[in-house]
Amino acid sequence: MADASKKRDIGWNYGTQGATKDSVNCKFCGSIFNGGITRHKQHLVGGFKNVKQYTACPSEIREEIRAYMQNKIANNPKFQKSKQKGGFEKGGGIDETKKILRERAYRFHQNVQVFENTIERIGPENVVQVVTDNGSENVKAGSRMMGAYPHIYWTPCAAHCINLIFGDIFKLKPYASGNITLISTYHLTFF
Repeated sequence: MADASKKRDIGWNYGTQGATKDSVNCKFCGSIFNGGITRHKQHLVGGFKNVKQYTACPSEIREEIRAYMQNKIANNPKFQKSKQKGGFEKGGGIDETKKILRERAYRFHQNVQVFENTIERIGPENVVQVVTDNGSENVKAGSRMMGAYPHIYWTPCAAHCINLIFGDIFKLKPYASGNITLISTYHLTFF
């Protein structure tokens, strides 16, 4: 039987505890899910690649669970942190994942339309190194740029790396209680 704290989850209104701690039986279709109550809610809402949607789920129940899941994400600091870093939201669904990937692809192509145009404007023979922050889009754009211009090196900005390190340190106690502000600088340097 699931403990009292888990029973507060709305998913338990439409599922029962299975044979193991992580298994849930769907009250609608009788399917058994081994991913816990979260997997069961994903089954009812639909749009998740790890679980088959129950298509006959009443629309008011589907929307009730979807709203509950979105509210849980919006109020959970762990999910906010991953959203701020540009990561994937847990439980965000396929549409949210596609949106994030589309934005990353767009930024990647923008960073490449910027690197190549600037290098061509300056003249490839006059550029030795490009220094940027180490966001995933810049890392990929830098790799592509080095493929097109083998004599030019991409390097992550040391100041940006240090800011990220200190940012993680200041999230830990006893530093997290202080009012510390980091100043970030992002720049593109051509030599």
